Amino acid sequence: MNTPRIHTYATKEAAADNLARTLATECRDMRQPTLLLFSGGSALSVTQHLPLYSDASFLTVSVVDERADPSGATSNFQELSRASWF
Repeated sequence: MNTPRIHTYATKEAAADNLARTLATECRDMRQPTLLLFSGGSALSVTQHLPLYSDASFLTVSVVDERADPSGATSNFQELSRASWF
């Protein structure tokens, strides 16, 4: 088991990018079906940085606090759908 470490980054984008790459790599290497659930707000920024893998059949990504907003203006799922891999 890995010992937890504390990481610091110059920007929140750098932190989101590192977390996304680490999550995706760990999930890919385990080769187990994995469900990643993100809350809304800044947590969704991690999804924008998830790398594209040729075989991502092991990974499912979604949001847990979808808002009922017919306009889509505050929809977490709309935000998720803006990811390059969506």
